Amino acid sequence: MPFPPVVETAHLTLRPPTVSDRDAWVALHRDPRTYWHAPHAMSPTDDDAAEFLESTQKHWDERGFGFWVVEDRATRDVIGVGGLREIQGDPGVHFLNLYYRLVFDRLGQGLGKEISRASAAHALEHLPDLPVQALVKEVNVPSVKTALASGFERVGTRRLNDDLPDEAPSTIFVSPRIESVTSAFDDATREQVLDLWMRTNDAGGAVGFLPGAPRDRVEEALRGHGGRWRVATPSPCCSVPERTRVFWDWPSSCAARTRCSTTRSASVVS
Repeated sequence: MPFPPVVETAHLTLRPPTVSDRDAWVALHRDPRTYWHAPHAMSPTDDDAAEFLESTQKHWDERGFGFWVVEDRATRDVIGVGGLREIQGDPGVHFLNLYYRLVFDRLGQGLGKEISRASAAHALEHLPDLPVQALVKEVNVPSVKTALASGFERVGTRRLNDDLPDEAPSTIFVSPRIESVTSAFDDATREQVLDLWMRTNDAGGAVGFLPGAPRDRVEEALRGHGGRWRVATPSPCCSVPERTRVFWDWPSSCAARTRCSTTRSASVVS
C-alpha cells in the first residue's frame, strides 16, 4: 500500500522535503541548542547538513517515504523534521528508524510525541513488515519520555557509528507490531485479554461497549462475532503483556482466508 506523502496531525502538517527547504533544514541541523545531549552529532558544516537533505530526498524518490518536513498547521512555518528512514545493515538489522528534530523554541510542547505517533501509526498501516525503532540516549530524558509516551518499549541497546569511544550505547525503543494469533488462547490468556478489554471500555476507548458494561456481556458479544483475536506486541506474540493492543477482527465474506480485505477493529488499547 502506498505511503501517504502528506500527513496531518492535530497541530502539524508532515510533508516531503523540497529544495526550497534547504535554509530551514540547514539551520535546524546546525543549532547546537538542540544537540545538547550529543554535540558531536550535529552537522559540522552547512554543506554537510545540506547533504543530509539531499539523501532524504533520494530516500523519498527511491522508496516513496522518508523524513518529512514538519510545518505548524496554523502558521505554515517550518518547525522541524521527522519521520521514518529504512535502515538495512548487518545481517538481521533491517528496520524503520524513527527520527525527529524540532526548532528550539518549539521543544517541550508535545510535538515530538505527535510526530512519533503519526510515524508509527502509518508504518503499521503501510509498512507492516518492518519494525519501527527509535535509538535514544538515556541521558536525553525528554526523548526517552516521548518514546514511552508514544507506545514504544525498550528492547535492548546498540552502539552507533558516530558514538564517542566512552559514550554509552543508545537504547533501542520499538513500536508494537501486529501479529495474528494462529491458535486459540488458553483460558488464562483469554482472561488477561478480557481484563484488558474491560479497562479499555471503562476508559471509553472501545467500540460497541459503554464504560461499565458487564464483563459477561462483553465476553458474549466478542464470542458472538465468531472472529479471531489479533494482538500487537513488540515481538511475535505468545502472551499478553501489559501494553498489548488487542483487536477483534471478523471478515465479511472471507472466513477461510488468512488475510481479508474487509475487517473491523473493535478496540485499540494504547
